[in-house]
Amino acid sequence: VKQKGGDRAEKRRTVMKCLVPTSIAGKIVGKGGESVKKLQEQFGVKIDVTPSHKAVQGLDERSVDITGEEDNVNSAGVAIIKILGEEPETRLSSSLVYSRYNGGNND
Repeated sequence: VKQKGGDRAEKRRTVMKCLVPTSIAGKIVGKGGESVKKLQEQFGVKIDVTPSHKAVQGLDERSVDITGEEDNVNSAGVAIIKILGEEPETRLSSSLVYSRYNGGNND
């Protein structure tokens, strides 16, 4: 069964996949999933964070998948980058400066 808009709506859906430090994944999810629910409602996307028990052993990172319309996915991605930027000591790479992506000044 196709929804109104058919193929056109399907083509606008996109997925952004990111790796985030485990400590930040917890912040994205929030207590009882509250933070991730708020982000999903705010941006109209679906956000899946790999549960810690399914994370790859030995890596201090978890996967975050954002699914929805492209503009909404991009906006949610920026919001997650802002969360990453709030915790500069947990950056995945010291060569990444998240402020370049979120407009902040956390060099």
